[in-house]
Amino acid sequence: MYNRFIFVLLFSVALSQQTYKSVHQVELEYNNENFIEPFYKTYTDPADPLSKTKKKITRKVFGYHPYWQGTKWQNYNYDLLSTIAYFSAEANENGELTDLHGWPAIDLINKAHENGVEVVLTVTLFSKTKLETLLGSSENQNRLIDNLKYEVDRAGADGINIDFESFPESQKSNLVTFVKNLRASLRSSNPNAQVTLATPAVDWNNAWDFNSLASESDGLFVMGYDYHWKGSTLTGPVAPLTGGSYNITNTMDLIFQFIILMR
Repeated sequence: MYNRFIFVLLFSVALSQQTYKSVHQVELEYNNENFIEPFYKTYTDPADPLSKTKKKITRKVFGYHPYWQGTKWQNYNYDLLSTIAYFSAEANENGELTDLHGWPAIDLINKAHENGVEVVLTVTLFSKTKLETLLGSSENQNRLIDNLKYEVDRAGADGINIDFESFPESQKSNLVTFVKNLRASLRSSNPNAQVTLATPAVDWNNAWDFNSLASESDGLFVMGYDYHWKGSTLTGPVAPLTGGSYNITNTMDLIFQFIILMR
C-alpha cells in the first residue's frame, strides 16, 4: 500500500492561473538570470543506496531544495525530513529537458541517503500552451517519461515530483495517463520509486482530477497560497487558515473528500 500524503506550503505570491506567475515560476526565472549554477563533482556511478535508518518522524515531511540554494543541503536537519525534492529540471513542450540546473546532485543525494532521506527530481513547466502540446501528444509524453527515467536512474534517485502550473482543463485526463505511465516506467527499474504532484489549493478552472491523480500517484502536494492576490477585488490574506469562501481549512476538507489516504 502506498501513502497518499498531502502537504501545505505558505507563500506570498501573485496568482499563476491567468496572467500572473506563482512563486515557483517567479523565483526560477529570477535565479536563472542572477544565480551561478551549482557545481557538483562528476561521478560515473549513481548515488549510494537509501539507508534504512529509522526516522524519528511519524509523517511524511517533504521539502524542496531549489538549485540556487547551493550547498545549504550540507546543513539540513535530516532527522526532520523524509524526502527532498531537487528543484528543478525544466521541460519543454516536446518532452525534452532543457535545463537540469546541476542535476545529478550526487553529493546531495549521498548525504540524504546516508540519513535515510529520499531525493526526487522536480520537473517544471509553467505554460498553458506548452502543457497542451506536451500532454496532448503521446509521443511527447513518452519522450519526457524516458528522459525523466534516465535522470532518476543515472543519479540513483528515488522518483519525480511534477510541478505543472497554469494547467489547462483540456489536459485533465491526459495528466492522469502521464502520471500513471511515468510511475510504471520508474518502477520498472526501482519498485519503490515515487511520483508526486504539486497541486493548486483551489482548482479555479476545474482542470485537476484529484481523485484519479491520488490513485495513480504517491501523493499530492497542496500549494496552500494565492487565496488572495494583488488583483483581487477584496483585500485578504494570501494563505488564510479560516474565513471567507476559500481557505486552507476548506481546501483540506474538500481534498479529503476526494482522496483515499491509503489503498
